[in-house]
Amino acid sequence: MLALPGVFTIDSRDSPTLNDITYDELREAVEKAGIQLSAAELHGAISGLVCASSDKNLSALWSVLLEGEAPEGPLARLAEKVAHQTATQLEERQMAFSPMLPDDDAALVDRAEELACWCQSFLAGMGASGTLNKDAMGEQVGEIVLDFSRLAQAGFDEDDEEEDKDEGENAFAEILEFVRVGAQLIYEELAGSLDIPDAETTLH
Repeated sequence: MLALPGVFTIDSRDSPTLNDITYDELREAVEKAGIQLSAAELHGAISGLVCASSDKNLSALWSVLLEGEAPEGPLARLAEKVAHQTATQLEERQMAFSPMLPDDDAALVDRAEELACWCQSFLAGMGASGTLNKDAMGEQVGEIVLDFSRLAQAGFDEDDEEEDKDEGENAFAEILEFVRVGAQLIYEELAGSLDIPDAETTLH
């Protein structure tokens, strides 16, 4: 079935076209494309767009992120698959959605920095939807957006990591869970209340 370029559909979890894409796969595609963007930033931006609008046109997202033409080839195709995956995870509301970040064996400071970048790009993705204003957000969404903005600017002290690694890991896990749940709530308040098809429905 034909679809407009940059516009994706929501597939069911059983669809053979929907495969779970990993952080490493996305990171490798970003690096090969030679763009100044991390995998976490790209996933955050896509997630923000998915959460804020029923029109999942990635062309608007690329113009915000790259200030130029959209990438072509493998990265463009993979980004659309990530958008499919993200929309389906959020639509299912079964806690499958989570920010794409480095694995747990990566340094805590690196994961924390990537999560901050994810939050910043999530807000950029929401802005790229072109459908939001402060009055339309509602109090709950506005508070989450403000928290994401604060997290995006938060720093992480490497000395703290060395002093109490377990405490740092626990704090990071709590923040990550807050971000995951916050994104899900934003989706349910915004995109989930718009004219979005059922999981089995195809837009074309």
